[in-house]
Amino acid sequence: MPATLGYVPADSLVLVAATARGDGTARMGPVTRFDLDTVVRHPGYVVAHLHPDRPRHFPDDRARHRPGQPCLPQPRRIPAAVPPRPADTRGRIAALADPITDEVEREELADDRPRLRRRLDRIDDAVTAATGSQLPTGEHVIADLLASLCSLRLRSIHLTQATAERAAAAHALWLHLWRHALERYAPDMAALVATTAYLRHDGSSAAAIFAKDPRPNQLSQLIHAMHRNGIDPATVDPDFATISQELRTELTTSAPDF
Repeated sequence: MPATLGYVPADSLVLVAATARGDGTARMGPVTRFDLDTVVRHPGYVVAHLHPDRPRHFPDDRARHRPGQPCLPQPRRIPAAVPPRPADTRGRIAALADPITDEVEREELADDRPRLRRRLDRIDDAVTAATGSQLPTGEHVIADLLASLCSLRLRSIHLTQATAERAAAAHALWLHLWRHALERYAPDMAALVATTAYLRHDGSSAAAIFAKDPRPNQLSQLIHAMHRNGIDPATVDPDFATISQELRTELTTSAPDF
């Protein structure tokens, strides 16, 4: 399912269960994923999750020792560690992003193009890094990107990309940010993810995102209507690309009028 949505796991341990049929094929079983941070810091949780019926204590070796040999003491029971909840991470990121978002809104109202250009540069750099499968992991970096993409201008610039490679990387980045977004940021990120999926001719992913978005914004509703009515993305992609490029050119090459 993650791959269907366009999400390629990174910094993850992905386990796929399969049973060989003997004819060169296999029957797929459960698939589960753990963050590498969880695997390193809380291995007990991972083991307990994979073996829910396994006793969580060490075997009693005293029952098997031979007479005349010293009996080693039974090791102390160690409870399985509980990993950090995703909601806690999203909450911390939202707390970091909220004041930055307020700054972005002030910059938009003042048409502060130098600051908005610097934000655009950071988003561009994140897309470039994503072409090498490097997605941001620091909470401050994720918060800054989420806040910057609250700007309608910056978000519209990134509806399309210059190349197919950057479009795929940007889509993976938006999905990554959407996974870390709370209510204030989720609708805009869902719209960005759905739009990039639709323009990449990935209607199934776009439809799955629509189904998961409880509060679609106007862009989401527009893309959903085009998808529902069978409009070929190729017919509207040039218009989206023109809008994105015009907004980028305006921001990066012109000065505000006073």
